[in-house]
Amino acid sequence: AYFHENQSNSGVDGASLVILCGLTLITSNERKNSVLFFLPLVILAGLIGSARINMIGYFGYLYFSNHRHQLFKFGSLLIGFYFIYKFSHYDLKGKFMNNLLDPSILFFIFGVFAGLVKSNLEIPQPITRFLSLYLLMALGLKGGFALNKSGFTPEIALSLGLAITLAVLIPLLGYHVLKQKLEKLDAAAIAATYGSISAVTFITTTQVLDLHGIAYGGHMAAAMALMESPAIIIAIVLANRARQHQSMSNTSPTSISKVLHESFTDGGQLLLLGALVVGLISGETGRQVMAPFSIDLFKGLLAFFLLDMGLLAARSLGEVKDKPIISLIYAIVATPVHAMLALGLCRMTGVPLGDTILLMLLAASASYIAVPAVLRQAMPEVNPALYMGMSLGITFPVNIIIGIPLYSWIAQAFF
Repeated sequence: AYFHENQSNSGVDGASLVILCGLTLITSNERKNSVLFFLPLVILAGLIGSARINMIGYFGYLYFSNHRHQLFKFGSLLIGFYFIYKFSHYDLKGKFMNNLLDPSILFFIFGVFAGLVKSNLEIPQPITRFLSLYLLMALGLKGGFALNKSGFTPEIALSLGLAITLAVLIPLLGYHVLKQKLEKLDAAAIAATYGSISAVTFITTTQVLDLHGIAYGGHMAAAMALMESPAIIIAIVLANRARQHQSMSNTSPTSISKVLHESFTDGGQLLLLGALVVGLISGETGRQVMAPFSIDLFKGLLAFFLLDMGLLAARSLGEVKDKPIISLIYAIVATPVHAMLALGLCRMTGVPLGDTILLMLLAASASYIAVPAVLRQAMPEVNPALYMGMSLGITFPVNIIIGIPLYSWIAQAFF
């Protein structure tokens, strides 16, 4: 199984997190927030004994601690030696290498570390944009080649239908919950962010599935594209209604047709769908021609891109401070709820394991590119730091480090 480490070490993992929490409390000026951060991690470590959770605790220590405190450098050095010791006592060719020591995940963790210690490490924006477009193009080609081989079947139609269903249900449920505690426009913006998807989370998950030999359909790239827009449209409809009820005449309603046009002609999404069509048409011949570009380079460029995403995630954590507590709770609780909703629908309809895991991660993810770009224009009343801090500062790193193995393990338990 993918998510199976030495559960007998769960007590050790829990004790390690308690020590991390203690060091944080000694060196931090935010003791209450530190306790709230570490408490669920200690519980999770006791249940599943994951070394990844220790790594999350280390990031919490770096984030909450006062870097000028006398014990900070000593604590950082001590914890660093601890991780070196742990790595040296694992079989690096075994499951620990497959889980935590995947190079892409390690580069993401390194990026988070560099961001938290306020390093000046930075990936130039044009390179980041190129990497993003490359990954989407390669993913689309891979999906198209697979579709050419399998053909369009009722099972594929079912998976695509479930993807659209989730893309509609999640923002509606999220808005209903959030509007009880937040302004309706804020609730709509967060619901749109969590109703849409993270392409990078999806791409990273496909690499994990490939690594562990879990098959999935090439059509899931199309499912990802279909899940991006419904949440945006729903949120804008809800926002227009909220403005009408509040008589907010200073902001004109956003045109749905304009949103649809922008969503379906967005460069990244259009490239993904175009590459999927190219792969579908060219088939096996195209796959052999494009393999050096779309397959051989993929893993290395994904690792480089995740390094940049780690830097962004660390720097977005500061945007979470001083936000309503309900938004922080939602960022932590909603994603596993969404994943379980996807799992339930997939089991009811007989979706294969690989497709189920991908749908769970898509449902659990949150957008930090497409949705914020639209919301800045459609909902200027909402502070972008609210939904960007939640999605990129909390949900994205948790999904990459913990969510992918956790949801994979849960899905396999039901198959």
